[in-house]
Amino acid sequence: MFFIYIPLAFAGKALFGLSGIFAAAAASNVLMGLIAYTSNRKTYKDR
Repeated sequence: MFFIYIPLAFAGKALFGLSGIFAAAAASNVLMGLIAYTSNRKTYKDR
């Protein structure tokens, strides 16, 4: 998650200030949730 969050936080701060950092945190959490969901579905597809 940090590999996604850190670049987004730098970009968000440069573009939107403090709100951009919070938006980067939200976006990285949503993205990692989607990645975890799809990985879980692939792993336990046959069970």
